[in-house]
Amino acid sequence: MARIKTQKMSEQPTLSPEKAVNLLKRQLQRLDSTLQLRHDDPEFTAWKNTTVNVLHGAFGRPNGEAHKNTTDFERTLGGVVIGMPDHKWQERHVENQNRRKALLAAYIEQLQDLVPFEPNKISDDNENSLRQLCRRLSRFHLFARALRKRHNSRSTLEMEDEYDVQDAVKALLKLDFDDVRAEESTPSYAGQGSRMDFLLKRENTVIEIKKTRKGLGDKELGEELIQDVARYKVHPDCKRLICFIYDPENRIGNPSGLKSDLEKFSTSEIIVNVVISPE
Repeated sequence: MARIKTQKMSEQPTLSPEKAVNLLKRQLQRLDSTLQLRHDDPEFTAWKNTTVNVLHGAFGRPNGEAHKNTTDFERTLGGVVIGMPDHKWQERHVENQNRRKALLAAYIEQLQDLVPFEPNKISDDNENSLRQLCRRLSRFHLFARALRKRHNSRSTLEMEDEYDVQDAVKALLKLDFDDVRAEESTPSYAGQGSRMDFLLKRENTVIEIKKTRKGLGDKELGEELIQDVARYKVHPDCKRLICFIYDPENRIGNPSGLKSDLEKFSTSEIIVNVVISPE
């Protein structure tokens, strides 16, 4: 007797287009760091598995099978070659990740077409302004050094403490953003209230500023900023947190590690960007 082939049930997407876009943007941000990892590094495997799960949630499983976008993402370039040397595996890993970068960007664009219009949604222009802000903050040390050299040795703003840095950053924010609010109250965390440094209301973005000093290095900064992320997650006007750390004396031993550790706290509720200058 011939066997009857049963068709599997389709699974609908479990994520809204907006939430899927936010999660895929987070994974895309993290992709660059995976290029430096070995092809068999557990951290890379975790990143890939998480991204696949997001894609299942974004596109569902037509007829019970993975969506074509998901299978295209998982598919690697070239077949497995027995005895292929390790450096060739690594080259293929980089090729695959660059291909996945292009695919994720395309998927995000597809999903954005499905997101309903919202008057308060961050526009592409505002998104570009935030990227420009991060670039400027990454070069803040050069800006601070240039301020020291004035005509006829006139007085200037020295970056002696966090308040000096806040004043300088506020001036930079005014170049690109119309609504810059200082010293906004935040919801309490662990029974304690606090105040944010700057809120870009229209962009739903908070700027938190730190300046390293004796007793405020990698560990202490990490602990403070982890608390900040937890606090801002429940703030109604914060969808992105930009943590700017000014480290003129190079007190941070591993800037890339600190940045990576903190940005891993990004979720569908909040995107965390960390800028350290100089790095």
